[in-house]
Amino acid sequence: MKSAHTILCKACGTEVARTPNGICIKCKAQNWGHPAVPPPGTHVAAAVPEIIPPKITKLVCKNCMTMVAKTPNERCINCGRLLWGYTRGQVEAGEVMLAMPKQKHYGLVIALSACLVVIAFAVIYYINQPRPVTDMARAVARVETQFTVNGLTYKASGTAFLISPTKLLTAAHVAINPATGEKLQTVDVIFTKLSNKHIRARVLAVGDAFREGDKRSFFLYDFAVLEIPPLPDVKPLALGNSDDVQELSDVITMGHSLGDNNLSMTEGKINSLVYQNEDGRSLDLFKHSITTNHGNSGGPVIYRSKVVGILVGLRNEPDGPVEGEKIANKINSIRKQLLAMGVDLDN
Repeated sequence: MKSAHTILCKACGTEVARTPNGICIKCKAQNWGHPAVPPPGTHVAAAVPEIIPPKITKLVCKNCMTMVAKTPNERCINCGRLLWGYTRGQVEAGEVMLAMPKQKHYGLVIALSACLVVIAFAVIYYINQPRPVTDMARAVARVETQFTVNGLTYKASGTAFLISPTKLLTAAHVAINPATGEKLQTVDVIFTKLSNKHIRARVLAVGDAFREGDKRSFFLYDFAVLEIPPLPDVKPLALGNSDDVQELSDVITMGHSLGDNNLSMTEGKINSLVYQNEDGRSLDLFKHSITTNHGNSGGPVIYRSKVVGILVGLRNEPDGPVEGEKIANKINSIRKQLLAMGVDLDN
């Protein structure tokens, strides 16, 4: 038997079923189920419990119902109401828990944004850094050709350079039989900066260099594409935009002058963006000041680490050589002509 002094509800048996107003917290019976005036001889505990005010966590403003209405000055972030509509007495008595909102890490966001900006500038700076000449030289090769004229076999040489793992650019007169104008089937390329790596290259396409017309127009079509097995260990030269070049722009070239096995690098400037032909026509060719010799034909004209042209050399005529001025074929013109021929330099 439980003692009559045990505080429990007579109606539902809940222990400590006290509330300040004498109503059972479970079944709501008055005086926990005991009558207001107990019978004689009955002792029912009418203990007054310790009153502990309930603590209610408020996450909304009582005035405008904004969620998590906490600010450092205790005003609602939406309506500005002090203590969100609750009295300071409720807050000081602990009846209302001042819920802290999630902090916004503006400092961290700013720091991360600054880091991303620095990284972006570093990447742009790295990309725009001049490519070392020693690295570019690995993509340049000496070209050896062999052709027959009147039953006699001749050899000639020139320069070519990688523009992809499998393609090289050079001058057309390096890859044709000068006596007949016919395209050679193959030529030999030697990468002198790769321990004289020797590769047999297929002549993929040549410009219409022997078309009818004046002798200087020859240079507009003096280009050829060679194809080799993939050469993945060498970074090709990047093709630029020849329209970016201005008069007096500094340029360089690399090639095998006079067919020498040593690769030479020479500097110069772009003297003119067009070549005035003998008949007064302006040809879309660079005139430059680079010192070149036989063997440099087909070499790259490089501006800011990108190829903007190909050196073109002397055209051999039956009655003797026609002197080639210091002329380079523009890469934009070459690219356009090759696309018309079905050759995409980017693939």
